[in-house]
Amino acid sequence: MKAKNIFKGDKFSVKNVEKSLIFCVLIFLIFMAFASNATAITKDDALNTLIEDVMGPSGFGPTSAYMLSEPLQPGDNVSSLEGGCNRIVANVEWFAYIDDMPNALFAHPVRCVFIDNATGNYIIYNASWPPEINDESIYLKKQNNEAISIYSILGQNYTQAYNYSALNPPEGDYGDAPDEQDAYYNLTGKFPTLYNTSNSRFNQPGANVRNTSHAMLGFSVSRETDAKDPADADGAPNLVDNDYDDRMFVIIENTTARLAFDVTVDPSAPDMTWYVNVLIDLDQNGSWQNGTMEEWVIVNLNITDNVSIGTTTTIITPGFTWWNGSVNPSPSWMRVLLSNETVNETFYNNDWDGSGNFSSGEVEDFFVFLTE
Repeated sequence: MKAKNIFKGDKFSVKNVEKSLIFCVLIFLIFMAFASNATAITKDDALNTLIEDVMGPSGFGPTSAYMLSEPLQPGDNVSSLEGGCNRIVANVEWFAYIDDMPNALFAHPVRCVFIDNATGNYIIYNASWPPEINDESIYLKKQNNEAISIYSILGQNYTQAYNYSALNPPEGDYGDAPDEQDAYYNLTGKFPTLYNTSNSRFNQPGANVRNTSHAMLGFSVSRETDAKDPADADGAPNLVDNDYDDRMFVIIENTTARLAFDVTVDPSAPDMTWYVNVLIDLDQNGSWQNGTMEEWVIVNLNITDNVSIGTTTTIITPGFTWWNGSVNPSPSWMRVLLSNETVNETFYNNDWDGSGNFSSGEVEDFFVFLTE
């Protein structure tokens, strides 16, 4: 009996098989494309990995970084003098350069960070010189607005003369922005910092937080009796810029800025709602007041869902305008308030001046220099 070849002469069946195979391949490719897109990380994901996992806001000393605004593509070449950062990219990767000694002029410790776009995993290369990307300097990338800048915000720790007055203000945490002391060259600061300040437009005491045991900015907080307390627990009166402050970062992409900082909630803290407010003296006139620019840049940001009792969490704020071209972007005095209650927008006429009593949290002031 002769076996029948079911494919020979049965062209209709063969074509059907071919069509079915092509259809299956297309479905597979579409599925893989969707799967790839589903796992790819965003620019904000990469930025969060860089800041939270690699750099760490709460630390000591200046650190700056640049992260490319777009990921590297396969075949892109990263190189540096003496070869520390040499890498030919095989997959789509986000790239960042960290300068751990930004004031140094010659060879010094730097890091190159490659973050896989598909998985979020990262690898760090230690080097001694800034990198080039396809033979173009990372600094040129920054000048061409092709990179996101990240700067450290640190307490400057200098003290000006003051007269201590025992007016029995409440113990708690106070800021350290100048309140009738020099704020900038030949300009007196009018920031409401002292409990009995005369610089609140709303006749309120300088910003103070009574209970500092529940949550804090960074990892530590010191208590004092007013901003000029000579018995301050951290060893020095606050004024000026002499309170203990944990490092923060400012992230700038073109003229849009965000802040990155750690918030620690104590294991014994009750279940509470937490808010962050930020003021920046963007016009450098020695006070926090909306004018040509909005200086109340972060208004009652609810971070409750981002933090947990007994943990430290990195917070990255929404974006705001740092610079409008009329005034240099730094130096500027900044106040950051963590509190379990909102700043009353109605009472302050949507123009908070940095004053007020708050029951729990921490207030930190910084003299911000944006340096390479």
